[in-house]
This record gives sequence, structure tokens and C-alpha cells, in this order.
Amino acid sequence: MKKPIDVSKIRDMVQSEHTKFISNLGLHIQKANADHKLLEEITISKIKYVLNIFIESKVIDTIMESENGPLKTIKLIKSNTDNFIVITTNGLSTTVTGMNYFILSSNEEEELRFCNMWDENFDWYEFSTKLLDLIHSIIYERKYAFDIKIKSILEDCET
Repeated sequence: MKKPIDVSKIRDMVQSEHTKFISNLGLHIQKANADHKLLEEITISKIKYVLNIFIESKVIDTIMESENGPLKTIKLIKSNTDNFIVITTNGLSTTVTGMNYFILSSNEEEELRFCNMWDENFDWYEFSTKLLDLIHSIIYERKYAFDIKIKSILEDCET
């Protein structure tokens, strides 16, 4: 004997199971978002902790924080220069970009990338070394070169 298709039983099961799935999916999404936000906060806190060492050591003068959608940005500033460093993170990956506006007609960027900075095994010493090298390259050496260029222009004007 053929068993008939019980449409109402199938409909009830599909609707019930799908409702449970969507409900659980929402909970999983909320948990994933909360986990991501936690990783972002851990990453930002650790970066700021290291940056305070750079400020205390007078390598940079200050930092400025901003938020652009899912990205957190920290700008590293040294007085008397237009060049700066920008650290951008979404909590999972971090980009450190050196911005050089010393030639007005173009901009030049140097970039470092890091992942999993929230991880307890992340090498903060290596990060600090690379960041210091980038700061020296972008802010200090270019500032020195710019000062020499200005001095040369002023000397040419005097003659």
C-alpha cells in the first residue's frame, strides 16, 4: 500500500525546523560578532600599550584614534612634520601605513601587515622593531631630507 505524502506534516516540520535554524543562526551571529568585538578591543589595547612606550621614549608625540565602520584607526604623530603613520585594524588583521606628503604632487606609502595580534603568542618585540623602523624611515629620515632641501632653497635665495 502506498503511503500518501502528508503535506501538512511536512509543512509543519519544515517551518518549525527552519524557525529553529534561523533562531540559532541569529545566536551564532551574535556570538561571532561579540567574539570579533572582543578580539578588536584586545588588539587595540595591546597596540596602545606599545604605542605608549613610543610616546614615553619621545619617538612620537601623540596618537589620534578614530573609527570608520568596522575599522579602528590610530594615527601616530610627531610634531613639526607632515608625515605620519596610520595603524588600521579590524581586530583580525592590522595594517601599518607610513604616509609621506613631503612632495605635494604625489604621496608615497610604505605598509606593514600583521595578523592575529590578539593572540598571546604574537611577537610584540618584532612588531615594535618594524614599527620603529617605519617611523624612522617615514617621519625622521624624510623630515631630515626635507629640512636639508629647505635649507638649500633658502641658501639659493640668499645668493
